[in-house]
Amino acid sequence: MANLQDYLNSDYIRNLRPFSTDRTRMEVLVYVEGDDDVEFWEYALNQYGDSTKYKFSVKTNKGASVGGIAANGKEQLMRIANLGPHKIVCADADFDLLIDAYSNYSERIRRDRYVVHTTCYAVENILADVPFYPSFFQSLGISAQTTEYEEQLKWISLTCLDLFLLLLSFANDDSHHRYFWLKDFAACLNTISCHTL
Repeated sequence: MANLQDYLNSDYIRNLRPFSTDRTRMEVLVYVEGDDDVEFWEYALNQYGDSTKYKFSVKTNKGASVGGIAANGKEQLMRIANLGPHKIVCADADFDLLIDAYSNYSERIRRDRYVVHTTCYAVENILADVPFYPSFFQSLGISAQTTEYEEQLKWISLTCLDLFLLLLSFANDDSHHRYFWLKDFAACLNTISCHTL
C-alpha cells in the first residue's frame, strides 16, 4: 500500500502553485532534522527567499512519515525520497563531508543537489562562530565587547585541534582497543566552562 508521502513530490508541490495565495514566488517545502533546526534554516533560507522568487516552508521531518514511521533525526531525514526543486532537505554536515563513508548517506549528502547541508559540523558550530557573536549580543540587548570571547574560542579551538584531528582519523576504526573515543572527547569539551578559563 502506498504512503501519502510517496505522492508528495516536487512536481506535486509545483502544481499547487495556482492555488497559492502568493503566486509570485515558488513554494519550496523544506524538511529539517528536528524542532531546534527550524528557526535556523528559516533564517538562512529566507535571506534568499525574500529577495528572489522562492518561498521556503520549513518543517521537521516528523511531517514526512517514511515507511509509516514519523520521527526526527538525520537518518530519518535522509530516507525522504522524491526530492526536487520544490522539495528539499536541510541537514547538519556532521562528519559526512570529512570522512568517506562515515554513514550510509554520506554520498547522498555530498552529491544530491536537493540535500542542503551546513558547511561545518552542525548548526551549533555556526552559532558558536565568532562573527555570529556581535549580532547575538545585540539581539539580547547586551553591549559587550566580543574580543574576550573571540580570544577564548580561539584558545579552545587551537588547544583541542590536534586531539580532535587524531580522533577523527580513527572515526571509522572498529578497533575496541582504543581507550579514548570521539564521544569521550565531546564529553570532555562539554565540561569546559568559559568562567574557568
